[in-house]
Amino acid sequence: MDDFVRVVTYNGSVLHSSINFIILTVVLGACLVSRNTRILSHIVIVVLFIWLQVVLWLIFNFQAPGVSAVWCGVAGSMMPDLIVGSRRRHNVSGSALATFAAALAIVFYGLTEPATLRPHLAIVAGGALVGTASTLYSRWRSSNKRPPFTNRAD
Repeated sequence: MDDFVRVVTYNGSVLHSSINFIILTVVLGACLVSRNTRILSHIVIVVLFIWLQVVLWLIFNFQAPGVSAVWCGVAGSMMPDLIVGSRRRHNVSGSALATFAAALAIVFYGLTEPATLRPHLAIVAGGALVGTASTLYSRWRSSNKRPPFTNRAD
């Protein structure tokens, strides 16, 4: 339990805890606003990146502190809405807010702790892939078309 508290609080750093939990709150709040029509995909994406964060803690024996995998991944998953655009204005504004907040934190950590830049960017890229897959899947489901590569006749 001590390892968990130490990792989540960035070894007791008020600055890093504050930055990361503020960014996490902004990104999750923006995600709730922008994905309110696809709540199940939102929940799956958030749980996926929470799971990734826990796995990283375990792989690195609790030496990789923080919650940045969660906010990086979720912000990345919102990027397809921002890049491609959306039919709903609040999707784009929530995605823009989350991307901007994550970008600020990544730049800050890239300048103050350069070793964190590549992992943060890799998780954002992974989040963008997950977000793209989620967007494509929901568009396919709403079009009522047969899945690709099926040969069944009606």
